[in-house]
Amino acid sequence: MKVLITGVTGLLGGALAQDFKQKGIDVFGLVRPDQAVKDITCREGDIMDIHSLTEAMEGMDYVIHAAAIVSFSPKDRPAMYQVNVEGTANVVNAALTMPNIKKVIFISSIAALGRPAQHVGNLVIQEDQKWEESPHNSHYAITKFQAECEVWRAHAEGLPVLIFNPTIVLGEGNWTRSSAQLFKYVYDERPFFTSGFLNYVDIKDLCQVIWLGIQSPLTGERFIVNGGQITYQSFFQKVAQSFQRKAPSIQIIKPWLSILWRLEAIRSFITGNAPLITRETATSASLKLSYPSTKLQNAFSIEFTPIDQTIQRVTSYFMTKQRL
Repeated sequence: MKVLITGVTGLLGGALAQDFKQKGIDVFGLVRPDQAVKDITCREGDIMDIHSLTEAMEGMDYVIHAAAIVSFSPKDRPAMYQVNVEGTANVVNAALTMPNIKKVIFISSIAALGRPAQHVGNLVIQEDQKWEESPHNSHYAITKFQAECEVWRAHAEGLPVLIFNPTIVLGEGNWTRSSAQLFKYVYDERPFFTSGFLNYVDIKDLCQVIWLGIQSPLTGERFIVNGGQITYQSFFQKVAQSFQRKAPSIQIIKPWLSILWRLEAIRSFITGNAPLITRETATSASLKLSYPSTKLQNAFSIEFTPIDQTIQRVTSYFMTKQRL
């Protein structure tokens, strides 16, 4: 079995490559000429170049499309729409021309399910949630929704596909990027937390789900992948305890959020650094949303890792990796 992974230099793509390699799978990573991945066979290409994609897919049995830009900064929006939407269209279009491809697995996001404009209290969102225009939908969410539309279009044209919609992925990686920044936030003893919920999945569990998706005969389905839910306050307290650091202790109320994202926008403009909080993240920070994995459990019967085990493993990794 040969598997091509896009986004292999990212948090999930890298973890997938190592996990599949340990399973004895022939793993190939799609990388640009200036990139390389240790211990993984690489094929040069770019998801924005369909010719290089078709060359990279030669001889492959499966394609896992994990490449994406995740950003809530306004300056990143043009690139995010290009990579997330056009790039995904290129991947599935290339796969449609390759008769050897048995299935394309698209790593989407719960953001692609959308957030209704009007709701009260704790809202439960499932796979059949209808997308609607809403101020609670970030531009990242819009790009992932539009990317899914490209995947469904390719499926209608005959491409076998599965879509996984993971929640926040917790795992080992570069803690200055993506969701790993949550751990650095606590280690740096930032003082603030919000009242919202963190829906999460252990990266090892997500890798296992994707492996089961490859083995399964199922196609044309989407699955929420959510290992559990915890308040941000409780999550930060657990991480702080594991790091032996001071936990965030000041809850930000909504009026403060509107002030903070404006101050961060000014700081970002002056320094050129990415803002810690944006208008989009401020809008969603206090939402209480639940994403049950009932459909996934019924299909694959996976057992998710308890949050305490995940936190202990990941913080231990960072303490060793960063020599804290």
